[in-house]
Amino acid sequence: MNKRILSVLFIGLLSLGCGEDDPTKDNNGSDNNTKTTNNDGKTTNNDKSTNNKMTVANNDKKTNNGTATNNKTTTPVQECGVTIDYYGQIASTNGIGGGVPAEEALTDDAGLDELYNFLNAPDLSKATVTDTLQDANDATSIVGNTYTFNEPIQITQAVVIAGWNAQNRVFWLEDQKHAIPVRLPDKHTQFTVQLKVGDAVTFKVNQLATFNGTPQIAEVSELTVDSSGNKISVVERTGMELSEADLYKTVRVQGIIEEGTGPCGGSYVCFNMKHGDKTVVYRSQSTFDEIGDCITFTGPLGLFPGQYKRGEDGNLEVQAFDLADLQLSGDNFDWARGPFKD
Repeated sequence: MNKRILSVLFIGLLSLGCGEDDPTKDNNGSDNNTKTTNNDGKTTNNDKSTNNKMTVANNDKKTNNGTATNNKTTTPVQECGVTIDYYGQIASTNGIGGGVPAEEALTDDAGLDELYNFLNAPDLSKATVTDTLQDANDATSIVGNTYTFNEPIQITQAVVIAGWNAQNRVFWLEDQKHAIPVRLPDKHTQFTVQLKVGDAVTFKVNQLATFNGTPQIAEVSELTVDSSGNKISVVERTGMELSEADLYKTVRVQGIIEEGTGPCGGSYVCFNMKHGDKTVVYRSQSTFDEIGDCITFTGPLGLFPGQYKRGEDGNLEVQAFDLADLQLSGDNFDWARGPFKD
């Protein structure tokens, strides 16, 4: 067992959520915005653009506050000409990649269930609630609730299944029952070693938050990396219905970009991706994606807006799951590859 002890306390108010922050401004752990085609080496068009000039904006797929090159255009839907086994950051030696792809679900219970149990019925005798702010300097920019626990919740050997970059502030964890994002303060520098995909981590949750309905761990302490290179469950969903059970877990979907629906936060553009007879929102920051491209996405499944809505009285209201709100969001360039065509 490779044990790396990182005694750390993450302090600060939650600063981002699904689609609210732009990973490309500090995207040190993923490829630059580089067009890569199929794995046979036929075409690789390296571009000097790194997409590192983005700003934070709301991921509101219902507004169109800008110009989208592929807005509201369609193309005849076809099947992908090539089927590939692409696993994104998993088993990758690039950046923070690692781990081993597996078809079977994870079997260890790390304790993530306790976090969801709390959000489903917050017990304010166990935590202090404050506002989650879009802008820490604007007390009116409330986008959720932040709960600081009186007694931190123990998480034991949850597996890192994905990460934004090499700054150790945004990553996803999974255990036998659940997956959840971890979103720590900007410019976080307290780790002494680099977290990688496939690491099993043990820590205490000091703060749990919601951000536009998305649950996320906001502050941890006493974090240790207990082992590396662990299996990561990859849920194959090409041509199948995505579901609430898949939320925040690593899914693999290969499909055709059918329609552009316009800007959806920062530099992102949203598309409808057709896979089999199913359609899902594909949220891309790449300047290379085009209508008709066949994209293979392997990364965390998102939901926007999330289910944990803050009501007018300040309390959480758990919303019914809406399939239409699911997103494949390309927050890390390693999560999507294409086009894969004959």
